[in-house]
Amino acid sequence: MAEAPDCLGQKPTLKEVRKYVVPHVSSGKWEDLGIELDFDDDGTLVDHIRKERGGDEAKCCLDVLKAWLQGKGVEPKTWRTLVGCLREIEAEEAVRSIEENILQTTSSATQPSQDEQLLESEPPSQPTPDVEPATIDYSLKLEPGKEIRGYQWELAEPGIEGENYIICAPTGTGKTLVAGLIISEHLQKRKLDGKTRKVIFMVKTKPLAQQQMDALQKLIPGASVNCCTGDDAVLSTIQLLLKEEDVIVCTDGKFLNELNDSKVRLDEISLIVIDECHHTRKSAAYARVMECYLKEKQSGQGELPQVVGLTASPGAGDNPCLSREKTLDHLHTLCALMDATGGIKTVTENTEELEKHTNKPIFRLQILPCRDYNEPFIAKITKEMAILEAKVDLRCPFQRWSQQYETAIQQKKQPLEMELSPKHRDTINTLKLLRCYSETLNIYMD
Repeated sequence: MAEAPDCLGQKPTLKEVRKYVVPHVSSGKWEDLGIELDFDDDGTLVDHIRKERGGDEAKCCLDVLKAWLQGKGVEPKTWRTLVGCLREIEAEEAVRSIEENILQTTSSATQPSQDEQLLESEPPSQPTPDVEPATIDYSLKLEPGKEIRGYQWELAEPGIEGENYIICAPTGTGKTLVAGLIISEHLQKRKLDGKTRKVIFMVKTKPLAQQQMDALQKLIPGASVNCCTGDDAVLSTIQLLLKEEDVIVCTDGKFLNELNDSKVRLDEISLIVIDECHHTRKSAAYARVMECYLKEKQSGQGELPQVVGLTASPGAGDNPCLSREKTLDHLHTLCALMDATGGIKTVTENTEELEKHTNKPIFRLQILPCRDYNEPFIAKITKEMAILEAKVDLRCPFQRWSQQYETAIQQKKQPLEMELSPKHRDTINTLKLLRCYSETLNIYMD
């Protein structure tokens, strides 16, 4: 039997197992593991995966992982860890062969082994927590002197009740705390009900992922919170983190990729929190994730997670005039894409308290003197513009930085562009340059 390496503790976590073993398995550097391989051990299992992984490589993969795990006494997830490691190196056929072999052995043997009993009682698709549920405390923990404000309870109430909705509150009013409150109550309730409790917290950028992970770890110290972004090593995948973490903070692109690759399924997740959810539009990653969600909802297959969105402003869409009708259309579309059947939740009862904790910009009016038209910069630009105007025969009585001047350029350029003639190319380009000069003067004069 192979000896377990001494570099880790006597009770390593699943994360430590993968971090130590998988890079060597995938690269073939068996000697770096410090494990002596017994090529006669458990050969029946190896035969099932030899075709997929290639001879001795398949045997090494299985022998190394099984011997290492048995030597370290990793329980009760021995076979799930093995399966997870094999999936990490894309040996899906090997995974299926191992599972089939163990199940057949279990059914035919009079005294099934401990690993076989574990596989039968705890299938890989239904991971269990490392700690007994009764000992886990998902309570929210606040810093000394801080408390949950009334408007934060108001914003969190629909989420605690399990609704799909969008939380809308100004920047700096504690939306992350509201999300933490919802997650805390969600985990606690699912634990008591004996249901799956896996939370995905999606953000737009990698720095935000790290920031939100740090915040949630402090808010819910009893929950296991981890971060997964596109820059992580090959070991850090949402698929594997779902087996051991309660909350995974990830970028939208990372989650979308694993969802498209069928590495994760929506029915494995119990709650999705989407930060800056106003980006759920058109072909954005948020929108594509929710498109998968809505397709599964229409099919009626499997239990779908609760969805909660966070935003400081849902926006008005492509609506420069800010018309009421188009703004409402945009908000309805956003709610539809987010499956926000509970609508958009704003503070309506604790408005005075919200006002006290809203960061307000300080406005200061400072009147500046007008620019001197004879400044060297203006003189230089206007001289160049006069030369170009002579080339294209542009005569305009208005100031060169005025709106009327730009209109005169457009009126001369438009008919030339409609002719689509190469002979007008220089004239059109000169008029475009004049417009750039005009905009430059306009900015400078302001």
